[in-house]
Amino acid sequence: MLIDILNPEVIVAGSIYARTHEFMETAMWEEIHREALASSAAACRIVPAQLGERIGDYGAVMAAVYE
Repeated sequence: MLIDILNPEVIVAGSIYARTHEFMETAMWEEIHREALASSAAACRIVPAQLGERIGDYGAVMAAVYE
C-alpha cells in the first residue's frame, strides 16, 4: 500500500533486509507485484542500507551529540 500511496522511487531498508536481501528479494518482489499497482511497482527500487549493522552506532553518537 505504501508503494501505491507514496509512489517512491527508492526505498532504503536496513536491519535484517540489509543483511539478507539476497535471500528475501525474490519473495519480496513477488508480493509487491501481487499487491501494488504495476506502474507504482515498476517505478520503485528497494535497496539495502549502506550503513548495515552500523546504523545503531551512528544513532547513538547522534543522540549523544544532541543531548
